[in-house]
Amino acid sequence: MEIKRKAKAIIMEDEHGKEVAALEYKEHQNVYYLMSTFVDNSLRGQGVAAKLFDELIVLLKENDAKASPVCSYSVSWFQKHPEYSEYLK
Repeated sequence: MEIKRKAKAIIMEDEHGKEVAALEYKEHQNVYYLMSTFVDNSLRGQGVAAKLFDELIVLLKENDAKASPVCSYSVSWFQKHPEYSEYLK
């Protein structure tokens, strides 16, 4: 499976190119508003969302940007990972 960046999303595709996970965001003035996190039922509990958030942190670092969690999963993820609090708006 491969993680890719698309306009307004970080996605994971399976070996057939089907999107199986996504972290969707809106970007405004260098703040990434984390709108939705989706992982296919067949992949839940396997650390897939964590890989999306790892890529998000790379994206934030590259752009010297901040994140503003909106969806419940992103709020929870940042609460569980205080080591990334510097990236919060």
